[in-house]
Amino acid sequence: EYDEYFFTDDRYLTRITKETIEAGQKEGSFRGKWTAMEIGIRILNFSRGLVYNYCIMHKEDPEHWIQYALQCQEEYMSLFVSDPQRIDLKKHYAEVVKK
Repeated sequence: EYDEYFFTDDRYLTRITKETIEAGQKEGSFRGKWTAMEIGIRILNFSRGLVYNYCIMHKEDPEHWIQYALQCQEEYMSLFVSDPQRIDLKKHYAEVVKK
């Protein structure tokens, strides 16, 4: 048995992800191949996998692992966005770390 909470549409993370994607779809930032919920579920599933992998693999070189995870995330996000060149998670990460 699993914790159904992680898979409900009512979960805050699920709602905010869906709303963000819907806003991006209106701007034309996301491809129209999938609904906002379908994209959101795929992104959350992928993200859970990254977190799981982090728990297992980060001990040897955390900074290298983070850079690897950001690269994977950029590649995965390129499936959903209309202009993959706009994705720059490494730059965003560097800005967050500075704060």
